Amino acid sequence: MIRGVERYHGRVIAYSLGNFAGWNNFGLGGPLSESAILRVRVDADGRVQSTHWIPIHLDGPGIPRVEHDGTSKQLVEQVSRQDFGRAAGIMPRT
Repeated sequence: MIRGVERYHGRVIAYSLGNFAGWNNFGLGGPLSESAILRVRVDADGRVQSTHWIPIHLDGPGIPRVEHDGTSKQLVEQVSRQDFGRAAGIMPRT
C-alpha cells in the first residue's frame, strides 16, 4: 500500500510506493492496486532537486499500467499529510 513521503534534512523518504511487481503474492483491489515509480533527482550532496511521481495501477497480478486519473497521487498526498503534517514530502508532480 502507498504510504507517505517525508522531507527530512533536505532529503526525501518514500516509505512505500505500493506493490509494484509480483505474481499472486500481493493483495489487489482498491488502494492495494495503486502503486508508483518515484523519480528523484539529487545534487552531489544528495539534496533533492526535483521529483516526478509516475502513477501505476495494477490491473492484475504482474500487470502494471501507467494510470491517468491521479488516484495514487491523491493517495500519497493524503497519507503524507496524515503521517507527517508539515514535514510531508515534496509533493510529487505528475
